[in-house]
Amino acid sequence: MKPGVVHLQIESTRDPFFHDILARVLKEAGRVESIVRNLLAFARDTPNQHHPLDPAKVIEETLSLCQTQLVTSGIHLQVDTAPDLPCIRGNRQQLIQVLLNLISNARNTLNEKYPETDPAKILHITTSRCRHEGRDMVCLSVEDRGSDIPQHHLAHVKEPFFTTKPEGKGTGLGLSISHDIIKQHGVALEITSVPGEGTRIDIRLPIEEERTEPQGNGTAR
Repeated sequence: MKPGVVHLQIESTRDPFFHDILARVLKEAGRVESIVRNLLAFARDTPNQHHPLDPAKVIEETLSLCQTQLVTSGIHLQVDTAPDLPCIRGNRQQLIQVLLNLISNARNTLNEKYPETDPAKILHITTSRCRHEGRDMVCLSVEDRGSDIPQHHLAHVKEPFFTTKPEGKGTGLGLSISHDIIKQHGVALEITSVPGEGTRIDIRLPIEEERTEPQGNGTAR
């Protein structure tokens, strides 16, 4: 059913029950349209091309692709984006892939620790402005309160095919691929895991520098 038809049905019906159902249909149709639009944009993006990106928009588009899984798992999602953040410079497709990997890992570890619904089953995504090696950057963090990573494994989790999951449950490539992508952006993926408290992964991304257009209308020589 097309959204325009649903709108007409909502306006014409006087039954509160059907009005509520049609409103839900319209809302879900909009959600599906958003997912398809983001998937098409994700597929069109060219690897290795970096552009100015709004970090909040990157998070929003990523969540549109995976939020249903989080809700189904009973995970409480908290997103805190700092106001007035500058644009970052990066590859949209690759950064969405990194976030999807990190969110998937967090979802798995939260489900492992909390098989059922629990108030502590929280996934927290934040953005903030920071400095790293003398440069202004935007820090994007994904933090969960699931099972922590054993300290003796921290040095190896970025290695290809390294996994602590049972056979058939993971490839051991998610963090390795994410680490390589972030290295291509000129920074590093940092992992902090505290026993009994969970894991936090920080990504520091370069800020898009302001570019000054050449002044004057003359032809370049």
